[in-house]
Amino acid sequence: MEAKNCAPPVKITSGQRMGRKKEKWYNVRNTSISMPMRSAIRWLTLSLAVSCIAIVGYALTGYDVSQLQGRVLAPETQLDIPWRTFDPEEVASGSTIAPNTHTIFHLPADAGRVARKVLFGDTGDTVRYWGYCYPEGYDESEIAHIVGFPGKLFLSEAERADRQEQFNKRFRTFSIFQPPTKLETELKERTRMGVIRHQLEVFTAGMSCYVMSEAPLPIGTDLDEDMLNSMLEKMHRTDPENEDTDGDGLWDGPEVLIAKTDPLRRDTDSDGIIDGIEDVNHNGIRDSGETDPTNIDSDRDGLCDGYCRISKGGRVCSDFGKTIGCIPTISIKWRGEDKNLNGQLDANETDPLDIDTDGDGVFDEQEYFQCLLEKKTGC
Repeated sequence: MEAKNCAPPVKITSGQRMGRKKEKWYNVRNTSISMPMRSAIRWLTLSLAVSCIAIVGYALTGYDVSQLQGRVLAPETQLDIPWRTFDPEEVASGSTIAPNTHTIFHLPADAGRVARKVLFGDTGDTVRYWGYCYPEGYDESEIAHIVGFPGKLFLSEAERADRQEQFNKRFRTFSIFQPPTKLETELKERTRMGVIRHQLEVFTAGMSCYVMSEAPLPIGTDLDEDMLNSMLEKMHRTDPENEDTDGDGLWDGPEVLIAKTDPLRRDTDSDGIIDGIEDVNHNGIRDSGETDPTNIDSDRDGLCDGYCRISKGGRVCSDFGKTIGCIPTISIKWRGEDKNLNGQLDANETDPLDIDTDGDGVFDEQEYFQCLLEKKTGC
């Protein structure tokens, strides 16, 4: 993000303010500066960059946020863009970063290495955010001698995509029939050199960083390394010290973020087969040859993937702590395709991924009912 986004705004009159459209941080773009103009505003841009860095530098030294605002920011800026600092304990236990807020956070000393996607709850594809982290051993007294940001920048996937889209809009589409001119090539290259680039993907213990987001961000460390940060563990009521809370073979992170299964239930779809058996390679994605842990009948042939209880005439009273008002079932039958619930196609079983296992033109469910009519065993 350009340094001018963090600098105090120029004071304007109330009449000017009424006729001026207010801009949020994520609507401000990197603009191309022509060569004649570049020299004229170089020192102004540098001064704005130093001011922006000074704001964050003071925050990182531990000053009270209210004092920081009174010391550096103009009154109207204080009202529009608040500051918030998260100490290591807050990050470790899990917190939520408010949108449109200057936010400083300090990673705990025992955080180890945390991927950006994990730190911010895998929100990067849909939420635009950006920030940067100070390098280890950074000396605040050297701030005046630094051009640009003193640390490494990070941008979410959504922010990078939006910036690239805006960059592309500034140039016409080139082709073999309409190649770029020499001037267009030079202009595009000069513009590309000034674009803010993503640099930081892995955060380490003890880092102090700044971030700005357009939407709430769940921030936290990942003690059990299950790809679910401490804030998301808190939200989903999973165990932050156990990578597989329900013991079904799938880590909590892939269950919540990818597979969309229940990290607190071993068998999300209640077909009798636990989630870790349905997702054979435990990657949270339904690959070829795997049944769907969120769908009781993956091939939609009328038979559940595992072995399911079918009751007729009422409810099974043993399923309830109190039997008052419970109507005993007339009959209970079990049916399904994987009868021993081992996730493999064995003898006398039908394929939960094929509606006609033997290829005789009769669906598996029809063959099941035909077996019952003929009073055969093992149906």
